[in-house]
Amino acid sequence: MDRSIVTMKIVKTLGIVGVSVLALVASPLARGDSIVLSTDLNSRTEGLGSFSGVFHFSAVDDQNASLILELTNTMDPAVGGYLTRFVFNNPGDAISGLSLTSAPDDFQAALGKNAFGLEPFGQFDIEVGIGNGRPQRGLAAGESGRFEFALKGSGFDSLSAVSFLETLSVPPGDGGGLRSFVVRFQAIPTGAGSDKVPALFGVSGSVAPIPEPASMLSLAMGLAGVGWIARRARRARRMSSIPSEVPAH
Repeated sequence: MDRSIVTMKIVKTLGIVGVSVLALVASPLARGDSIVLSTDLNSRTEGLGSFSGVFHFSAVDDQNASLILELTNTMDPAVGGYLTRFVFNNPGDAISGLSLTSAPDDFQAALGKNAFGLEPFGQFDIEVGIGNGRPQRGLAAGESGRFEFALKGSGFDSLSAVSFLETLSVPPGDGGGLRSFVVRFQAIPTGAGSDKVPALFGVSGSVAPIPEPASMLSLAMGLAGVGWIARRARRARRMSSIPSEVPAH
């Protein structure tokens, strides 16, 4: 292959890579952190329900964010019981719009200032649950669910998972104390048959900024092109260094 042609192709591919890098730098980066959730065994209303989970908040920009909750019903499957509802709060009223973009079947989300009571733990701003459906539509003992939210509002750049879980419910509460995250269990075939379980919070962890997938794909394609052109150039140099056979006389 003519070296000038190889050089032109390399320059063209490097240009593609340059554009990809600029797109990567200019693209929104998700900045987030996570907190581990576990059962507050000493504050359960009936001493029956248990769960574990991870609460992850990620701000795209000041007006857009995502929230991902991964919850597991850790009750003994031999005993049974269904996780049917959980509530938490809107930190500083930053959230003006909330969409549940992915969740187990039958779960729905709602947003309203102090609109959702879960006595004796007060009133909450955000509720996720199966509504008035049969408890068996919830998460059975041993099952896990992933709940993904798209958030609209303002001030997200200054928020974190900790901000959410520092925002407590408001009265009225009936001696249970004010909490920031509570889970409801139903259809437990023993005792009172249901339970309300506050969360304990583990160590939070920061998550590095994550580039948009499209920018990463573009950069990867550009780098792959550079590698392909470089291999072709090396092959051309090797071929040009082989002496041509001289015809016999």
